[in-house]
Amino acid sequence: MKEMTARILLGVIAIPILLVILLFPLPFNAAVNAVIMAFTALAGIETARLTETRLTRLNKAAAVFCAVLPPLSVFCFLFLPDTVAALTVAAILILAPTLLIGREAFSRSAEKWNNSLERIAGYAFILLYIGGLSAALTGFQFLSRFVPDDNPGLIYLIYLLMIFTNDTAAYFTGVAVGRFTPHPAPISPKKSLAGFIGGAVGCLAVSVAAFFILPQLFENSILRALTVGAVLAFAGIVGDLVESAFKRSAGVKDSGRLMGGRGGVLDSIDSVLYGAPFFLVLLAGIQLI
Repeated sequence: MKEMTARILLGVIAIPILLVILLFPLPFNAAVNAVIMAFTALAGIETARLTETRLTRLNKAAAVFCAVLPPLSVFCFLFLPDTVAALTVAAILILAPTLLIGREAFSRSAEKWNNSLERIAGYAFILLYIGGLSAALTGFQFLSRFVPDDNPGLIYLIYLLMIFTNDTAAYFTGVAVGRFTPHPAPISPKKSLAGFIGGAVGCLAVSVAAFFILPQLFENSILRALTVGAVLAFAGIVGDLVESAFKRSAGVKDSGRLMGGRGGVLDSIDSVLYGAPFFLVLLAGIQLI
């Protein structure tokens, strides 16, 4: 009941704010990018805390640095002049991580030297998992040319509706009838087959609605829209289970406490992050083929 109440309250508060951010973006989509960067930074901090139970203590500022590098590079590539963009992306993705690793040479104690590999592994994990997946979210703006008024907010809105409908429908279906069906994921034993099916049906329903609203996004093919919905339904489930595995490894129930009854930021955006590369590649492929 507590989790259900948290979900409802979060939706009541977050949905109006989300609509304002997505449908009324500032120049250069500043609001959208600011939100992505903020959530990426918070997720980076939470991931650093999770890794501390199995690795060594990570510097939170360095964790944020690793988390925001990839989405920042995509932003620069999309919105800076060509030559400046190329140089900026090269500096961000090549020089900056190299300097981050090089800071290990200036550790002042043998204890820190002994944990250098663990720290580098932790930062690399944040760079790949949080930063890499967030970069795909920023990359949605590449698709804005295929929507009215070049407004990427519509693409983000469709994507988030698909992911959140998948998650919400899975939760309520699981609560209603999940006990009568198998529970196929040992890493998260409360999740049921009924919940997975209910979530997939919800995600497919949103993809059909998106097709009728923006058919050009799917090259006027409802089959392609259904394919995107089916892949996202699967990716959303996997993203949720992957984060469950991380938390199980760290020995914690939630990634943090920022979202109240919903846990941490990472608990709320795990499926959003994991599904982003699939959504971007599928829609880019549809448009370019």
